[in-house]
Amino acid sequence: MIIQSALGILSLIAIAWAMSENRRKVKLRDIPVRLAIQFMLAAVMLKLPAIVGIFANGSVYSFFHERH
Repeated sequence: MIIQSALGILSLIAIAWAMSENRRKVKLRDIPVRLAIQFMLAAVMLKLPAIVGIFANGSVYSFFHERH
């Protein structure tokens, strides 16, 4: 499962790079740094009690699936 997730992330990065208008301006050194920042922000957000509460009681699911 970890390999599949890593391949998915790499695929999205490759697609974004391929669709870029100016590929020469993309600094390959910055990609892992920015990806690490993204993971850190996600980890912090998922540890905040307010965010955990939203996901724990099914509010997100009910918000998207039970509205009429």
